[in-house]
This record gives sequence, C-alpha cells and structure tokens, in this order.
Amino acid sequence: MLEFADRLGLPAIGIDESAEMIEMGQTRLRDRTNISFIKGRFQDRYEDLIDQAGVVTIAANTYALLLDREERIRTLKNAHCYLRKNGRLFVHVRTDSPSREYERRSLIPLDGNQSLAFHIRWSEDFNTNIRTFDFTMEVGNRRETYSYPTAIIPFSSLMSEFEEAGFSVSQSYGDFDLRPIHPDSVHWFFELRKS
Repeated sequence: MLEFADRLGLPAIGIDESAEMIEMGQTRLRDRTNISFIKGRFQDRYEDLIDQAGVVTIAANTYALLLDREERIRTLKNAHCYLRKNGRLFVHVRTDSPSREYERRSLIPLDGNQSLAFHIRWSEDFNTNIRTFDFTMEVGNRRETYSYPTAIIPFSSLMSEFEEAGFSVSQSYGDFDLRPIHPDSVHWFFELRKS
C-alpha cells in the first residue's frame, strides 16, 4: 500500500510494531522522500501525524486484530485525524463467513536439502465472535507456532463503526478481483473518505 501511495505521489507513513518490518519497508522504499516509518501500534495516537496523510491503510485483516469495538473506533478516529481533507482510508476485513475450520499446508523448497513448511489453520467461535488464526512454520528441525485471535465483524457493525468515526464509504469490493461485495465474498475491501 505504501508503494501505491508513492505511485500516486501521496505522503504515506508505515506504522508497525516489528522492527524487522520497519527495516524491510525502509530498505524497499529507501529512495522515496514521501514515505516514512514509525515503530509502534497502529491503534495508538501520534500527535505529530495529524492532518499529514493523504492515505491511511489498515491492510491484511489487521483491523480484525482489534477485538474490542471501542478500540476499533478509537483506531478509526486516529486514522481520521491523520488524514488531510478528502483523505482516504483503505480497510481490508476477512468476512464473517459461516462457522468452519480451514486448514492449508504448503511446502516451499529452500537452498540445499531443506524446505519451509507452512501450516495455517482458522477456527471460528460464533459464541464469542472470535476467529483464531494459527500459523506454524517449520524449517528443518525448527518449528514455531503463532496464534492470533481476530474479531468476527458483521457488515452492519463495520458500517456503523466507519460512520461513528467520521467516514463515508466511497467504494467497497468483495475479494481481490474487485467485484462488488456479495454473500460469497471471502474478503471485504473498503475505500473510506474523511467526512
């Protein structure tokens, strides 16, 4: 998304808790004067960013990592204050699909005789409105597992949260093919305007 903002000539700021992700972004976009980075939590407020951004992005379903509705609205309000007049916020949310478990395994060859194995598992609990994403990575004898709870957010709740934070929906898409949102959409993408 930062590269997209750069192509449009818009100022953009990447915020991430991971020093490794910040370093990766700085390396990839090192020659761009309109792109900067902050190590931190995207749901926190940064006073020096007020009215500085043309575009803010909450990508890769990170919005759903905010399990609490009040925290999501606070995050949206922070994004609202960072945007210049007529600025845009892009939000990606994985849908509240029917209860199911999803598993995927992938094997990627590496140099030598080693390979990288991924095991991804989604499980959903509609009693708590939480979807858990378990990600296991194996290289040789080394195995690491990460678990991320995410909120299941119904469409009507999203619209209410966007409006409460001062945004109007300019465009919405279902899935990566940019079709309109429909009942079978696995992902929702929203382009919001500061109102």
